[in-house]
Amino acid sequence: MKAVIVAAGMSTRIKSVVKDLPKSLIEVGDRSLLMRSIENLNSVGIDEIAIVVGHEFKKIESHLGNLVTYVHNPWYATTNNMGSLWFARHFVEDDEFLYLHADLLYARNLLQFCIDKKEGAIVLLVEKKECVPEDMKVLVSGERFIESSKEIPLNKAFGEWTGITKFNAEGGQKMFDEIRSLLYEGQFTVYDTAAFNNLAQKGVDIRVVLTQGLPWIEIDYPEDLEIALNEIFPRIQNQ
Repeated sequence: MKAVIVAAGMSTRIKSVVKDLPKSLIEVGDRSLLMRSIENLNSVGIDEIAIVVGHEFKKIESHLGNLVTYVHNPWYATTNNMGSLWFARHFVEDDEFLYLHADLLYARNLLQFCIDKKEGAIVLLVEKKECVPEDMKVLVSGERFIESSKEIPLNKAFGEWTGITKFNAEGGQKMFDEIRSLLYEGQFTVYDTAAFNNLAQKGVDIRVVLTQGLPWIEIDYPEDLEIALNEIFPRIQNQ
């Protein structure tokens, strides 16, 4: 199994804190978010890792050296995470892979939950919770994924997608095919969830697996970083 981490974004929502530093290089404890993800992936047996870079890519490459394969998104300023994932298709080839957002701090056992889930061509790691408007909310039927969007009404949301997903070989191929179609349509700025939603409507077997209360956070805003440092990281250390 391989892994793809998308880290090309411009970190505009947390610019006041990170300045010109890529958000993925924020240090929590003594290591960056990216380094922690790499170590987490290594701990579950994954050492073929690609980082999709764009904004301030030289800083990421200098930080990580030869630990990973670098994939460049030359249009990082005008695409979203779905566009970044597209550029990793040649790295993935026909293999299973884990897909992660770069701005995550999470307990490493969450990766194993995804790996262990055998049903589904695509498996999204989801926290069952009461959501807030900014969350990437998820609708499910049983353990089958129906839709993910920030626009899902709060009273209908099952929980929040963590930004971590597993693709088997079939699921990965269908994902890249769907991304190709969306990009051909000019959908450059949509989230990766747009492809998930289309695939679910086409009958692709997409499942969810739950976080089971283990800690995680996606760091988009300065207040997220405060929560990561003061609440999530201490819990992770105690796992």
